[in-house]
Amino acid sequence: MKRFLQFVIALPVFMAMLLSCNDETMDERAVVSIQGLNNSYQFEAIPDGKVSFTIKSNVNWHLELDGLDWIKVKPGRGLASSSAQTVVLDALVNEDNQPREGVMTVVAGDVKREVQLSQNAASLPPELKFVEGVASDGIFYIDSYNIYGAQFKLYSNVDWTADAGEMDEWATVGPLQGEGKRYATMAVTPSEVNGGDDVFGEIRFSYADQTKTLRVCQKKFAAEITVLDEEGASVSSVPALSIGDQFDLQVKSNAPWEVSTTASWVTFSAYEGGYGLSTITISAELNETGANRTADLVFDNNGTKTTVKVTQGNQFISVSESSLVVNKDGGNFNVDLTSNVKWSAQCSEDWLSVAPATGNGNASLTVTVTAAPSDDARVATVKVVADDLPEIYKEINIVQSATFVDLTTPVMFLASDQAWNMEHNPDFASRGETGAVTGLGTGRLCSYTYPDNQMLYVQMVTPSQYGLKYIIAKEGNITMKTAWTKDAIEFHIPVLKAEKNKVLHFDYGMAATLDAPKYWRSEISLDGGSNWTAFTTGLKEDAPNGESANCKLPGGKSKTEVYYNATFTMTKTVEKGELIVRIICVDGTYLQSDKSVTSPSTSGAIRFIGADHPHDESGVFKGPTFQLK
Repeated sequence: MKRFLQFVIALPVFMAMLLSCNDETMDERAVVSIQGLNNSYQFEAIPDGKVSFTIKSNVNWHLELDGLDWIKVKPGRGLASSSAQTVVLDALVNEDNQPREGVMTVVAGDVKREVQLSQNAASLPPELKFVEGVASDGIFYIDSYNIYGAQFKLYSNVDWTADAGEMDEWATVGPLQGEGKRYATMAVTPSEVNGGDDVFGEIRFSYADQTKTLRVCQKKFAAEITVLDEEGASVSSVPALSIGDQFDLQVKSNAPWEVSTTASWVTFSAYEGGYGLSTITISAELNETGANRTADLVFDNNGTKTTVKVTQGNQFISVSESSLVVNKDGGNFNVDLTSNVKWSAQCSEDWLSVAPATGNGNASLTVTVTAAPSDDARVATVKVVADDLPEIYKEINIVQSATFVDLTTPVMFLASDQAWNMEHNPDFASRGETGAVTGLGTGRLCSYTYPDNQMLYVQMVTPSQYGLKYIIAKEGNITMKTAWTKDAIEFHIPVLKAEKNKVLHFDYGMAATLDAPKYWRSEISLDGGSNWTAFTTGLKEDAPNGESANCKLPGGKSKTEVYYNATFTMTKTVEKGELIVRIICVDGTYLQSDKSVTSPSTSGAIRFIGADHPHDESGVFKGPTFQLK
């Protein structure tokens, strides 16, 4: 039975002295009455109810709590009143194995009263349990290939220690101790892949006066592989957009794996992976076949395979010409359109038009270009877009300029999303600087095939400041000159969009018979020749005159051949312009056959290496070659 102490604290009231001719108000001192509360009170671990007491005071009062975050008090303060106010103490359940206590102080004016409050400890038995990672049979399993560490989670209401015993011979275990009333994550890391039978071990846990043993097993190898979508659900088939698509798959495997497909239109960001969960990106190319198509992606874990089928639709638009170059007078130009969808054609500029502007399926488009007001080049685009499918489209790029009037066929403008290169097989045809042809060769520019197997060629337009100027075009029969009489040779490469950070690869070979070394520099200009930047070739050397060079022809009279693989990372994006690449002599004149000649010269016989000097082991000549990717 609880005992209650009733008391009244009455403080003396002192009268102030009357000062002459003045009435002074008396100072009121605190008078506090507390009923229903002992000097101490002890709660059970699971309280059997709330405790209440009353406070009556002629001054405002409040309660101060020290170490009593487990007690709820209501109210915690009150106003002066002639009526008693009830205060309720509500203790929370003590789930700890330790008792707890604190002090509550009643403060009213300068009167303070302390009450000791305590609570019994919970009568809970020591406990240690495994909450995550351990199988229902009480064993912690580790895959045979997992040498990166497997984890399980435990909880104990008391401090604990662990002993891995003989497991130290084949695995690292930790941590080996922990505090009570805490969750802990323990890792077991095998030292090597298990290529044999199951390997077992035990971890012995000690807590309070009790022990518990966990069996650990590194399993023998049995291949397992699963393919998941981005949400983590198992998947056996996925759709791909006809316009080309990318999507991610997750591969969960207990050993190294590989992925393959026989479909050439599907590629992977990675063709192999390791233990655990890996993410790969699948890329499907634009489907222009006119029919649906499927591809089987085969994921293989040491002979255990799972297959994911990719299905791609066939909506498409195709045009016979992706670029047109016309002279100043303009005109009408026909472009064949092949499609299996409804489409609309849009012009970017008002100086050209297209008819018909809409259609369904195949059509013959007429692009009309008005006469240009000046010789300055201007560009525009006709964009044919599938109705309701804006991702499916084709563009026809139009360039109008008097500069290209001498070309018999359009210049090929190369878009940034097209990997391209140019290769030349020179026939050593000679010509004058004015471009008069005295010998004809095939002039074929190889390797880049523009739609419908049309090959690209080089054509000379006009001599430039540094030498002969060449333009990439769709047809031509003028061979690139292999010996020249000025100090450099240029290549002008028209581009629709050469994006920043793309890399231009320029490979070429040179040959000459020289007494002394010759020094050269391959450079590129992104602004029409105002500024030049040297390619990176692996050679960085100064010529005798101090000029920097990145290619060199050794001397010694005997014919020497040198090959260079030059690269340049685009420092800015070139929109509908041209890249100018040149090879320039940097060391002035040199003596040959006891005669001083200007470099380079035909007498110096400095040439691009011909077809009889293969560039690579396959015997195929590949120089000079340009490739942007």
